[in-house]
Amino acid sequence: MAKLSTDNPIYFRFGGRFFALNDCYDRKWRQLAKEVGVKTGISSRLHEGVYTMLGGPNFETVAELKMLKICGVDAVGEQISKSITYLLKVHQLQN
Repeated sequence: MAKLSTDNPIYFRFGGRFFALNDCYDRKWRQLAKEVGVKTGISSRLHEGVYTMLGGPNFETVAELKMLKICGVDAVGEQISKSITYLLKVHQLQN
């Protein structure tokens, strides 16, 4: 039987299994994006917020959307989190 718990050593091969993504985009790049938004006149369409990933493809139910709103989620998707997590893991391996 496969050992699928978090004490499986393969989970820690590339660092901790769970790590913070609350500051995954560099602050200077976020500030630059805001400045460019102001210069190009699209600053009213640029937003910072809480993004969450749900498995898909699917469309969230009304109950799920209500729960996400209570949790403070601003946007929902299924791909960006995977990409960011991968890039951060690669960066951790290089440093």
